[in-house]
Amino acid sequence: VTLIRNATVMTVTNGTLENADVLIRDGRIAEVGQGLDAPRNATVVDATGQYVTPGIIDA
Repeated sequence: VTLIRNATVMTVTNGTLENADVLIRDGRIAEVGQGLDAPRNATVVDATGQYVTPGIIDA
């Protein structure tokens, strides 16, 4: 489980979200939003000042 925090997240459905988080579980995007809680044992990545574009490639 990985939580990317504080990124500028560019989504297809909700536009651009500032200071947003992306939760990745089992290699897939589980949740996108602001102020997400980090699950126990999650790797937390501080993406302040970075852009994240979830869902562009479905791998």
